[in-house]
Order: sequence, then C-alpha cells, then structure tokens
Amino acid sequence: MPDLTTAPVRTVMVEQALAAGIVAAGCEEIASVETCSDRESATAIEYGLVVRFHSGAVAFVNGLAHLRAGQDQPRGEFLKLPAEV
Repeated sequence: MPDLTTAPVRTVMVEQALAAGIVAAGCEEIASVETCSDRESATAIEYGLVVRFHSGAVAFVNGLAHLRAGQDQPRGEFLKLPAEV
C-alpha cells in the first residue's frame, strides 16, 4: 500500500495496491480482479475494483471518498475521487 501519511499519492496507485492485495491473498474462489481505471470504456465509477468469482458472483468495490486526516468530504462529492489523495 502506498504511504498515505506524506506527499499526495495517485488514487490509481491505491486502487492497484488494493487489487494486488486481493490477488496476493490467493483465494481459490476468485477468478479475476479488474481495476476500474483500467477499463477501456468510461463508466460512472472511475476508481474501484470488480472481483469475479468462479461461482459467477461478482463483487464491486467502489471508492466513495478518500480524505487525509482532518479533511472533510464536500457535500455531494461521493464517488468523485480526485486523481490524488
């Protein structure tokens, strides 16, 4: 996981670190993990994960907000993540 206590970190790096952690867990039930930022076509969710299971189930991990200590989330800004945190 990128160090979030110092300089700003690109949101895509956090997304990729979360995906890598899921893959590294080695759960045999997981068929694939896709990052939303790597999709070829734009969607409403810019950053997040799609975890597909061999059973056919799908889990969506959507970034709602990200803040540094002491920051407040602006009203109505959920799902609109900036490029850096």
